[in-house]
Amino acid sequence: MNKIEKLLELIINGCRNNDRQSQQELYRNFYSYAMSICIRYTGNEADAVEVVNDGFMKVFANIGKFELDKPFKPWLRRILVNTCLDHIKKN
Repeated sequence: MNKIEKLLELIINGCRNNDRQSQQELYRNFYSYAMSICIRYTGNEADAVEVVNDGFMKVFANIGKFELDKPFKPWLRRILVNTCLDHIKKN
């Protein structure tokens, strides 16, 4: 396990313990990745920001279900895509 993977694991474990600083760190590190996904689906920045925030709320609520031996980005992407699709259906 490299240094970045260890750091991500520490952040995820912090999020599992509802540590605000860990949640902020996860959000900050993956915000641009999340925005790139959500802008593609929503088509505008205002909706994308809303969906990103909703998506991260789902991530924090379900972080306990994430398996640490699996890569994080695909798991995050799946949540964001499903949140985008829910947003599109709702509107």
